[in-house]
Amino acid sequence: MTTTTAPDRSHLAAIDSREELIYLLSRASEIEHDLACVYLFAAHSLKSDLAEGGLTREELEHVRLWKRKLSAVSVEEMLHLAQASNLLTAIGGAPHFRRSNFPLAASTFPFGIPVGLEPFSAELAERLVCYEMPEAGVLGPDRQSEYDALAARVAVALDQRAVEAPKVHATEPYDVDFKTVGEFYHKIKSGFMAIDEKRLFIGPPEAQAKGRLLDLDGKLVEVVDRESAVRAIEMIVEQGEAPPRSIPTPTSWCSTGFAASSRRSASARAAKVEPSSRRDRSSRIRRRVSIAWARPVR
Repeated sequence: MTTTTAPDRSHLAAIDSREELIYLLSRASEIEHDLACVYLFAAHSLKSDLAEGGLTREELEHVRLWKRKLSAVSVEEMLHLAQASNLLTAIGGAPHFRRSNFPLAASTFPFGIPVGLEPFSAELAERLVCYEMPEAGVLGPDRQSEYDALAARVAVALDQRAVEAPKVHATEPYDVDFKTVGEFYHKIKSGFMAIDEKRLFIGPPEAQAKGRLLDLDGKLVEVVDRESAVRAIEMIVEQGEAPPRSIPTPTSWCSTGFAASSRRSASARAAKVEPSSRRDRSSRIRRRVSIAWARPVR
């Protein structure tokens, strides 16, 4: 039986001002907007027809599955953006749709991972998993060790790129005491818990985006009070962190299925010619993933 411990959030200072809460929700909107674009771009970089060449019919089925899942996760990020907008308007802010141009350096957000529009690859999938890495304690020890190994592998690749990457947005107007997206949203939740409810919720209820107007599978929460705000934030955290065996959402599939599917299909392809070394096998897997790209992106 897998056991987990409650995440330690004692280092997160509670938000006690509307200004900081609005700022962090605006940053949350930028993150969700950026990730929606990244997943959608990666999905449409994949082939969808045998006529595009380079894939067997069986391999194409895997690639089509990747494309569907990437598109589904992109829609989840759109849901999170809409939810952040509802949280903003509930407290007297305005929806925030501004974002910086791609590519975004690792220092753009406090999570230390660069974000850009790239064709799908195993490396991109692993970076996205790390971007929404669950908080310590969410996963059991076995699953956590897998995530730690993945994070270490991504960190090496990021270190190699760091010399070339310019520093941007390296400072924040408020203390950054969170390390993961989950902790980031729990910090936002602290503001809704700490600030007086009657003083905080000053936005007009009619300004809320309605589920009947947005095709988001009925999951969009109208935020009018503390209870609905907490429910909205917990939905975002659960979908984003997605512990693989407990919350089977598209994002959790990305955290496990992408790596597993690409390895299975790549291994089957590589097995036709016996690799001479582990390095040869690794390069074959990379080539297997790369030939799924629809076409060079200019």
